[in-house]
Amino acid sequence: DAVAIVNELKLILDETKNMSDDELYDQITEIAGDYGYELDDDIIQRLIELCRSMRKGEITMEEYISQVTPRKAV
Repeated sequence: DAVAIVNELKLILDETKNMSDDELYDQITEIAGDYGYELDDDIIQRLIELCRSMRKGEITMEEYISQVTPRKAV
């Protein structure tokens, strides 16, 4: 699922600092494929931005997930 993909990206975070966006795009596509997913370009771009933001310490994975997880209506 999406959390597993983000967890995989978190594991390679140190490696992503030296990757171009195209290389990171390919890596995300490969990871998603390992989980049986085919992601569209918009999602991949958002994951690239997430990797860059996490690398800079601007956001944690938990903060990102809380932002994109739908909340129940009260």
